[in-house]
Amino acid sequence: MLIVQPHVGVILVNYNGYEDTTACINSLLQLNYSSKTIYVVDNQSPDGSGERLHSWIKNKQSKELKFIQSKDNLGFSGGNNLAMKEALKDGVQYVWLINNDTEVDSNALLKMVSALTEDNKIGMAGSKIYYYNSDLLWYAGGYFNSLGLPRHRGLDEQDAKNTLYNELSETDFITGCSLLVKAELIQQIGMLDDDFFMYYEDAEWSLRAKKNGWKLVYVPESIVWHKVGSSTGREKKDHSPIIEYYDIRNNIFFIKKVYSNAEKIIPTFTIVLKLVKKHVRLVISQETRKKEKLAMIYQGLYDAMVGNKGLLKKK
Repeated sequence: MLIVQPHVGVILVNYNGYEDTTACINSLLQLNYSSKTIYVVDNQSPDGSGERLHSWIKNKQSKELKFIQSKDNLGFSGGNNLAMKEALKDGVQYVWLINNDTEVDSNALLKMVSALTEDNKIGMAGSKIYYYNSDLLWYAGGYFNSLGLPRHRGLDEQDAKNTLYNELSETDFITGCSLLVKAELIQQIGMLDDDFFMYYEDAEWSLRAKKNGWKLVYVPESIVWHKVGSSTGREKKDHSPIIEYYDIRNNIFFIKKVYSNAEKIIPTFTIVLKLVKKHVRLVISQETRKKEKLAMIYQGLYDAMVGNKGLLKKK
């Protein structure tokens, strides 16, 4: 039990997700943790949800809530970085990145903060994450497979009795869906890499932290439910073509950024394998917008090769 609660800046980024974002905020306001400020960033949502959110937050009249309107769509990395700068100026001791399409258990934050205060070398903590309204696991710790790519432990495993992966343990990477980080770590190694815009930035940040001597831990008592892919139109069996773009481009960026030339050989081979698998999937699957997805795959490949970073530039 924490006698004195460190001040935590909780950050969520909205993009065309008013309903999800307000549900997430209501969930966060029910946390058993009083020493917090919730920073709500709108990433220049074209559907007007930023204005609606600003008004909704004003009506809440809560001292815990701060609204930040971005002038541009900065993506997951840039939107979170915008609020992190504000939070650090405010003197927070920890920052909790939480996806706007989540809802959290009332002890989710408390359990992670408690874990981080146990060991000065622990710099990041992550939650046990389920698919929303489900006992199906989405994340129970992260690892890098034999090909050097980030993977979720426990993905799609049934955990109806909450008995799987219930040991607090060190982990290789923490998903940005729910990631608590010490302000001291941010000040040492920097924020999320804006080059990614979205996807792979959390894996790169995790590796950067580990290379600088920090421990990362998975905290199973911190429970979160995730409405996977709400802001990008991603679904388990079908998804937005934009996912194909950031998946292939940022996979290549990730390899270039974190591995030495000798270490890049096997991960680079996986790009070829991934391209083959994507083509086969588009041929045999029943999903929609196949031509758009194929075009996005090759746009992502091209932009990775020429170094086009951040937001996809529309032609």
